[in-house]
Amino acid sequence: MILHAWGCIGTRTGSKRTKIGYCLSNRAEKAVSDLRWEFVMDLANQSSFSEEPAHWKQLLRRTRIGLAVGHITENTFMAVDEAFAHDRGYKVDELVGKPILSVYAPEVQEEIKTRFQEVDRLGHLVYESVHQRKDGTTFPVLMKVAVIKNARGKPVSRVAYAHDITERKRAERVVRENEERFRLVAEVTNDILWDWDLTTDDHWWSPNAREKFGYDPVTEPHIEAWRSRLHPEDRGRVLRHLNDHLHSGERMYSDEYRFLLADGSYGTFSDKGQVVHDTKGKPVRMIGAMIDITSAKGAYATLEQAHARLQWLSRELQKAEEKERRRLSRELHDEFGQLLSALRLSLARVKEEVGKYSSTKGMLLRKNVMAATRTADRLFASLRALVRGLRPAILDEFGFIAALQSMAEEIREGTGLDCRLSVRPKGIDSIVGQELAGTLYRIVQELVTNVVRHAKATRVDIRLHYRERRITLVVKDNGRGGRFTVSKPGYGLRGIGERTELLGGQVEIRSSRGRGTTVSVTIPVDLLNRTYGSIGSGFPTTIVKVNRPSYGKKM
Repeated sequence: MILHAWGCIGTRTGSKRTKIGYCLSNRAEKAVSDLRWEFVMDLANQSSFSEEPAHWKQLLRRTRIGLAVGHITENTFMAVDEAFAHDRGYKVDELVGKPILSVYAPEVQEEIKTRFQEVDRLGHLVYESVHQRKDGTTFPVLMKVAVIKNARGKPVSRVAYAHDITERKRAERVVRENEERFRLVAEVTNDILWDWDLTTDDHWWSPNAREKFGYDPVTEPHIEAWRSRLHPEDRGRVLRHLNDHLHSGERMYSDEYRFLLADGSYGTFSDKGQVVHDTKGKPVRMIGAMIDITSAKGAYATLEQAHARLQWLSRELQKAEEKERRRLSRELHDEFGQLLSALRLSLARVKEEVGKYSSTKGMLLRKNVMAATRTADRLFASLRALVRGLRPAILDEFGFIAALQSMAEEIREGTGLDCRLSVRPKGIDSIVGQELAGTLYRIVQELVTNVVRHAKATRVDIRLHYRERRITLVVKDNGRGGRFTVSKPGYGLRGIGERTELLGGQVEIRSSRGRGTTVSVTIPVDLLNRTYGSIGSGFPTTIVKVNRPSYGKKM
């Protein structure tokens, strides 16, 4: 019955193993091998088989497990079973009487002679070698050999169980290659790889963790070693996030936290992993990598501080610029305006006196006076435009909203464009402040000018809103849309974007052909209203998060 059972498991169909043979795991395969070897050893202890080669031949006709029996003195095959012969490309009768060394690859034959001596000395031996088929191809085998003695205790033959371990060797090679590949990845990458068994809480770190952490985490192969080193301010949040993730059924996990190092400092790490679930959907394992972003975070913080300083200096510069604009505007209006007014009055008096003369000389004088008067008028108009360009007087006299209303009225009267203004809430002038008012006024002026010149629109809406400590200015038209033109190099759309960015805000432009254009400018007012003191002494240390302008079209 034993022979029959093992014959069924080892049965071959053609040159292929049965499905049972293919499904054996490495552990099961070893168990089968051990049981077969016990069977062989039982036979070796039966003297009736050792005395008569015919008994072996009769027995091996019934087995299918890869058995061979050989003369101990002649080193030739006495008997082999069909499986042993078939694996090597022979028929059973072709191997009987053939030298045992003939089934070994040439390169191992000298070694096998030594193996034979060891078997004879020890009584049994297990070793790996390489067999050669009839066609010259080779394959690895696991050999279990025992010496068979007769009734008088004299060694007369050897019985061997040969197991083809090609698949096992291939699997071992794949494992070695994967391990080598993994080792190289772990050495080359800056990431710290980890593996967490969720059922036992065993935790593994890649070798480079020792260099990153300053201690050897292999000595603490438990997840608690990771938990205990989370920064106290991050621990609760991180563990809650991890627990929620494990119960969510999602595979990919990511987080960022501070982690205690050997020198007592904390490094900042970005942690990414993947959850492995069993067939019932239960999380059983997590594999991932910790990426050291300490330097990157420090550099980013430094960059943010530098950008905050640039913003602050820019705001101070704009304050100084607006202050200088107000001063120049007042001086031009007060001094040059008065001088031009006096000049025009004087020319009017000269014209009146010259009118008394009717001679040719008098006509010439009247002509010159009229030319001078027209020049003075043009100078006066240019002065008014210059003063208004620097800072409209209405901004200081009546406020920002009044200045926008005046602009809207002038647009309606001068171009026929339906220009509408919406402001929320009332009293927004006090929120905007003098410095920002001048910047916003010029932004509106530039955007509306673009609409008038290029959009071919019939309507433009100007909306100014304050919400959640942010001023939002929206200029929307119903024109052709699509393309943008920078009408002024100094304060075009690109200049609007750059100035807005330096104020900590952002610009968004949306446009589609035939559906008009919408430009939104958002500026955080709380940053502008802070008092930082003089430049260089009271520089703020607050890090300001800045959103870069999102331009819908190239300016």
